[in-house]
Amino acid sequence: MTTPPLEHPGSTTLARVSEELEDTGWAAALVDPEWRVAWISSQLRAFMGGAPDAELGVGDHFCEALRSSRWAATITDESRRTWLREHIPYVAHDTPGGMDRIRELVASDDLALIEGLDAEPPPSLWGWTLQFLQDDLPPASARCLAIRHELDGEHAGTTLLYGANLPATLLGLLARGDPGMFRRMARLVEPARRSAAILFLDLCSSGALSRRLPTARYFSLIQAVMTAVDEVLARHEGIVGKHVGDGATGFFLSGDLGSDSATSRAAIEAGREVTHAAHEAARKLAAEGFPVEPEEVGLRVGLHWGWSLYMGQVVRGSRLEVSALGDEVNECARIEQSAPENAVLASKALVERLEPGDAAALGLPRDSIRYRAVSELPAADEKVRRDAGGISVADVATDAGSLDGERDPATDSLASG
Repeated sequence: MTTPPLEHPGSTTLARVSEELEDTGWAAALVDPEWRVAWISSQLRAFMGGAPDAELGVGDHFCEALRSSRWAATITDESRRTWLREHIPYVAHDTPGGMDRIRELVASDDLALIEGLDAEPPPSLWGWTLQFLQDDLPPASARCLAIRHELDGEHAGTTLLYGANLPATLLGLLARGDPGMFRRMARLVEPARRSAAILFLDLCSSGALSRRLPTARYFSLIQAVMTAVDEVLARHEGIVGKHVGDGATGFFLSGDLGSDSATSRAAIEAGREVTHAAHEAARKLAAEGFPVEPEEVGLRVGLHWGWSLYMGQVVRGSRLEVSALGDEVNECARIEQSAPENAVLASKALVERLEPGDAAALGLPRDSIRYRAVSELPAADEKVRRDAGGISVADVATDAGSLDGERDPATDSLASG
């Protein structure tokens, strides 16, 4: 974090303000009493490409900063021109030399915009709208709020806050999401190859439930179950992929978890927990008089390892949604499709990435697990056998005891050789 200059009376105030702003995580800038850029928050800096102070105009007058290539690449020309026409009188009031000095700082092509303007005392707070540029995407509208600071009756500087140009009702929808999840998704905006554990799940009894329940009730059930699933994935540092009807996908990146072993462990723990979370969601609904029993809400889960998934944001601009492409994604879908109800089928490729400590923490006898080829499973149809028939899997829904044959008959076929 850049420390504001200390050569003016308000520098201590700006230093304190900068520390408080940085803690909020907002995009912000501070200008000193003469409208020199004193500080740029880490969030605003990141939005502007992580440029150093010199490129962002720190130490320069704000009008000079706007002329820099970095600011020019960040806001539209129309936003800059509108700001000059409407707000230069306030800036000139605080700038030594007033409008004469401003004319020296503004680009020659923009001088006509400020012709005839005079310095005016600024209000304590005012705002405007900017159009920010992001690569080749359409401009994004943002609001900027200027807040003047006073110290012993003297002007100490101004805070410039940048935020989404959204009403509170829409911001409230965003606030429902998990911040950690959003941060992990944001790192995937630019597509690249990554190693990750893949999770697919599906509601087994969806057909019977959809026929038995009123449509509105069935929708509420799916909503409750998928919300519970998302919470589990977020808790284990995963990324929610697509929701398709009564199914969901998730990804756990090695880069986020720190190692392949930790990533595989997180995926298995999440795979185990989602069924319990779904049952708990159904139990709460049943307690409210909902016509469903927790035992009716069974999930099947498939886990696989993606060595080099191509991950990123497929649809840019309209929504934040991460997708992954690679053979392993399709294979994981087939593993899940062949899983019995309440089973967590994990591929050998994923399980064998567990280090001894993580395997022990999961209660898995990594060196004595017996796998079966997907093609040998009772639910494996022609498509499953074609796409993933040769992949070895084991049911890791519970600890070592359930992998040695002491299973429900419906899943016992996975434990025998």
